[in-house]
Amino acid sequence: MSKSTVFHHFETKQALYMAVIGEAASEFGQKMDNVLSIDRDVNGCIKAFQIQHLEHLQRHAEVARLILRELQDNDSELAVSLVRDVLARNFNRLVEYLDRASAAGLIRKDLDAHATALALYSANVMYFQNRAILKQLPGFELADDPKAYAEAVTELVINGLSLKEPQQ
Repeated sequence: MSKSTVFHHFETKQALYMAVIGEAASEFGQKMDNVLSIDRDVNGCIKAFQIQHLEHLQRHAEVARLILRELQDNDSELAVSLVRDVLARNFNRLVEYLDRASAAGLIRKDLDAHATALALYSANVMYFQNRAILKQLPGFELADDPKAYAEAVTELVINGLSLKEPQQ
């Protein structure tokens, strides 16, 4: 495709960049809509979200790394636009799911849905960005098993660190 054809559809490089990122985010949003259902087991939904998110990051690794690099500059207009106009949609999907699950009595009502959603996303991003070097952590066998990692994070989020009986 020629440069002129691209700029016929996109006025600037930034518009093209945002369209590419928007498409990847939209694709993941559709997957989220498929896995986050109040009619299904919360543990299974969160686990499916974690697995799908890690797979999405891996499948779109170059785009994910571009986004993460851009987000390092908190003050840039592009970073603000990425968060506000693109990434917020999927973040809010997860927050809304957690709020619905809380209202339905499926999870604790005293938890902050935004903090929980950020913890889930952050755990995956840390793993995605650093998976190769995490193999150097003594005993961290999950560096080679994203699915098992997603399950471990889900277990932690659902059941926490307390000694009380785990929720089933």
